[in-house]
Amino acid sequence: MVNIIELNVSGEQLGPNSIECNRDTLDILFHFSDEWDKMIKVAGFSRGDIEFEPQALTHGKKCTIPREALEGNFFRVFVVGKNSETMLKTNEIIVTVRRE
Repeated sequence: MVNIIELNVSGEQLGPNSIECNRDTLDILFHFSDEWDKMIKVAGFSRGDIEFEPQALTHGKKCTIPREALEGNFFRVFVVGKNSETMLKTNEIIVTVRRE
């Protein structure tokens, strides 16, 4: 069973637009385009009106999914990056949590 989700970030586009995971999924690994080099990156998680604690990306590419996000049927994720000159924010994607 895979315990990691891999997502691609090209500019401000996070993809794929929707993805599935199971309740045992622990981490997300992001693959960033060059625009994101030397940025501090944080992943945001939400479900409906509930926002979960933002997660700083370890080594600029990986974070743990908040356990509360996995308790529902879905959650949303996006990434924000910032350096001294620029700020980037991706679109949100929906991650469906399978109940197996």
